[in-house]
Amino acid sequence: MKRSMNQEKFLDTLIRLNTKIEELGKINILYNHIYSEYFFRDLLNIVYGYSLENHNKKQKNAPAFDLIDNTNKIIIQVTATCKKQKIEDTLKKEYLTNKMEEGYRLKFIFIGNQNNNIKNNNFSNPHNILFDSKKDIILTQDLCEEFLNLNINNQDCAIELLKKELSPLLFEDSLSYLKEEFINEKLEFNISNLASRYTANNDVDTINNKIIEGISITNNFKYTNISYLKELKGYIENDILDKMKSKYAKNIYLNFKKKFSNLEQSVNNYLELEEEFEEKKKYLNEIYELIDEINIDPYIFLTEHNECNIYKISENEKLELQTYMSKIEKVLLKYKTYLKETCKECLFYPYLLVQGGSWHRKITPFSASI
Repeated sequence: MKRSMNQEKFLDTLIRLNTKIEELGKINILYNHIYSEYFFRDLLNIVYGYSLENHNKKQKNAPAFDLIDNTNKIIIQVTATCKKQKIEDTLKKEYLTNKMEEGYRLKFIFIGNQNNNIKNNNFSNPHNILFDSKKDIILTQDLCEEFLNLNINNQDCAIELLKKELSPLLFEDSLSYLKEEFINEKLEFNISNLASRYTANNDVDTINNKIIEGISITNNFKYTNISYLKELKGYIENDILDKMKSKYAKNIYLNFKKKFSNLEQSVNNYLELEEEFEEKKKYLNEIYELIDEINIDPYIFLTEHNECNIYKISENEKLELQTYMSKIEKVLLKYKTYLKETCKECLFYPYLLVQGGSWHRKITPFSASI
């Protein structure tokens, strides 16, 4: 019967989801709650008929709860910490006083590890908000029981949501080797497990928010790259040849410019190409490789590489050269630092993230855990 098949799919998918959350928790990367909030908002709306909205969309890092249904007067916290202390810490929050006065009921939905005994505890509720542990704590078992009571059309809607949101979990067992489609699905899923809004008080350990920007290819990441490249391009193209009066100074300047000829061309290719980011990414890779190879120090370049000429140029020419080189050196150092912080390797070796591993370590394609 279809109802039985739907129930099996529903339960199997939620079990897989809980397992994934537990696995991520063991390596200090708890499941991305932003992702969970949106997913469970839609799932609970289908299964329970709620009209939940994401409260964090209106107020970032909103205390005490994540989802709100103003029609049914319900607020819900989505959490992977299925412990009595977690519930009581939430119940203590002053923010709940207003919601208690407005007649809202507080619920918890626990993802990841399921503690079936959690409902049997007695909880301190200092603000007396409506809360009954027997019916206001939602576990996977509760979702499955409620799902079974849905009509077939609503069950199909819930199953379709699971497929759209959690397809990597549904199909990973049938793929025993890495196909491109599998890598892309897993990468997309693991990227969705990361977010930059969490603080030390939240459940997610974000070691470096800029890494998240890089692997998520946010607009800020794109714009920052463009900003650095435009700044670098401007300094490189700033022609000071007319300020070099002696042939020795001109030779030093032209030799220095040669170091950047390939980089300048790649930067121009990237900035001038009117394509989507994915189409331009190969030029960005060229730029990153060239930048890694360039190591300039104005003093060393002027003294060691041009030892014969440095004493034959005027102080003004020397100052102009030092200023020109220093500006390029500074923007290169800033850009290199940014690329290190955003883990540029992940743009070109996406399978580094297939298992949601520790990207903050030094990583190479051959050290990835697949």
